[in-house]
Amino acid sequence: MVSRRSGGWLCMLSVVGLVLSACAGSGGARDPDDRRYVERGLAASEQRSAQGRPVGGSAMDRPPVMLRGEAISWDTLLPRLGEAAGALAVEEVVLERLLEGECARAGIRLTPEMLERERDLLVSTMGEAAGATTAQESERLLDRVRRERGVGPVRFESQLRRSAMLRALVQDQVSLTEEALRLGYELRYGRTYRVRVIVVGAAREASAAVRRIRAGESFGEVAAMVSTDDSAARGGIIDPINLADTSWPESIRRIVGMLEPGGISEPVSVDQGYAIVRLDEVIPAPADRPSFEEARTSLVREVRLRQEQLLMARLARRLLDEAEVRVLDPSLGWTTR
Repeated sequence: MVSRRSGGWLCMLSVVGLVLSACAGSGGARDPDDRRYVERGLAASEQRSAQGRPVGGSAMDRPPVMLRGEAISWDTLLPRLGEAAGALAVEEVVLERLLEGECARAGIRLTPEMLERERDLLVSTMGEAAGATTAQESERLLDRVRRERGVGPVRFESQLRRSAMLRALVQDQVSLTEEALRLGYELRYGRTYRVRVIVVGAAREASAAVRRIRAGESFGEVAAMVSTDDSAARGGIIDPINLADTSWPESIRRIVGMLEPGGISEPVSVDQGYAIVRLDEVIPAPADRPSFEEARTSLVREVRLRQEQLLMARLARRLLDEAEVRVLDPSLGWTTR
């Protein structure tokens, strides 16, 4: 897809994706199980490090499901669970073990305070992005999103652990230069462009789409019919683009800056093939935006977080790419090929 690049689920529960997928409404308070699983996870990690083996239990000896008095065994359930979510589970566990090794070599030891900071950071960032005005609203949003995404206390604790380890490993690489802060100011307060795109695989398809549009067909209708981008169902509409945002392809940003409202580009090359861009509207910078100096304090926090997340994603991807993982269970192999 032509939309902005992402580090995926490796570093943190994607704040933007979570907020966009959540709707206003009621939710629960902070899950009391979170702290219990955080403490249990720390203890399990320390025991793994000390003994060199995973911590086990007797839970697998009990049937996980009863149907009208008849047990459904783990032998029946596990292959289906592996096929349904094996790739994600393998990636999460493998990454966690790799990060434990990296932290041990770096002399980094996780503490409950580090995990609490990760949770607080996630809650506050989600709340800010969603416009929540109180901590209770942010907690309800997190609770709702977790329930919608099926992120229970075990996986949530594991996610906090991975994020805390990644952040601790990359924190010395963050560089808060004046240039980075000014870029952050432009990203937050600068002009943005509302656009539509059509993405196709071949140059001849792109040229044909341009001819149809110039002959009078609606850009949105052509996008819905031929575009391979996720935005096709929305008539090609994507998130507004800030030309300073390098998460968008450079070819797209360059052509957007050259168009007038209502203008349609010639096909431009993108990773997925060829894109055609229509500029719908230029959204000017807010008239009441603060000066750079007035915004400096908040920019430092924002730019640090952005750099940390980028470095965390790169580190996680590198560790997984370099890991020698052999998937031995056939059901897990179904989704990890």
